[in-house]
Amino acid sequence: GDRQRFLGCETRDLPPEDGAPLLLCALTYAVAVGFPTHEDWDRDRVTVRFEELLPDDTVSPKQEDIDHLARATHAAPICDRHPLWLRNDLQPGELWKNRRAAFPNLAFGPDVENHLEELPAGLYRTVVNRLGKLDAAAGNWRRVGGAVPPWTCKVTNESKSVRNDSQLAGRRRFRSRSGQREPFLWHARVGSAVRIHLRFDPSRREVEIGYIGGHLPL
Repeated sequence: GDRQRFLGCETRDLPPEDGAPLLLCALTYAVAVGFPTHEDWDRDRVTVRFEELLPDDTVSPKQEDIDHLARATHAAPICDRHPLWLRNDLQPGELWKNRRAAFPNLAFGPDVENHLEELPAGLYRTVVNRLGKLDAAAGNWRRVGGAVPPWTCKVTNESKSVRNDSQLAGRRRFRSRSGQREPFLWHARVGSAVRIHLRFDPSRREVEIGYIGGHLPL
């Protein structure tokens, strides 16, 4: 894995005592820690260039940007980026276990675990991207305030006819984090067939996901 890749690489533009730890960070997605002794090191992102020995014995030049912590002010940008690369790296079966790290601004009801397991593989990446937009809106809501989250994708409430129909509205009740069944009437679209049902609490500025799956009956 990463150890073998690390042993098969050499840095291109740094002395070995500097280059080896940074190269290891580049291959394992770790955060490098240093000192702001020069403007090249006084930043939250640095570039590592290296030569990688491939399985066919050819050498390929590589370049990776890695997170670098040298000042307290570097921490916030690194924390903001972490969920982004984590989402890209997670496989379908890993999303529920890592949901808090991948979407730190969203809450999830327990029913969503089964919904993710039933999600068609071809829709997984699209759902992750839509959850990322909802997570960003929830994070911005805490910073800027307002009556509703500042959505960056289309999020709509169910129609009045659905809300007033006890049977249809009941189909849109799912377990919240408290374990109680609650209405999740707001929803974001994922293509034409999939919906992410959610609810939000203006008093706490919290967005909770209750359902991910096919369009619910009308």
